[in-house]
Amino acid sequence: MKTKRFIILGVLAVFVVAYAISIIPNVRLSLEREKTVRALQRLSPDKVATAVEAFTRDRKATNSVMPATVSLHELVSDRYLSLDDIRGLESSDVTVALTPAETNWSDIWIRVQATSGDIVTLRDGSIHKLWKR
Repeated sequence: MKTKRFIILGVLAVFVVAYAISIIPNVRLSLEREKTVRALQRLSPDKVATAVEAFTRDRKATNSVMPATVSLHELVSDRYLSLDDIRGLESSDVTVALTPAETNWSDIWIRVQATSGDIVTLRDGSIHKLWKR
């Protein structure tokens, strides 16, 4: 009888451990997404827009090729933004669209590459999760 009880408790313990191991990645991804969303909410749209305008103006002045997007890291390294401006996004792959602000409100403006899919800010300021397929 005691052996049967130990077997049942052992099997139950294995299931509990397997369940705990299976949810750890989901919890980690959820925390990563929440951290990114909070950082995007703190990001000043006015500062980003001003930085993008200055970046675009400087590129045009030097007759440089105009990319479709620019990374936040490039805006920081070229001193259009400070590290404090992008706090919480320093280690993320973040790009900003260089298309004019008068474009469609539902266009993606800022994109953060994330493990489980991109997190984007639209021109209207709303933040959305794009799932990977």
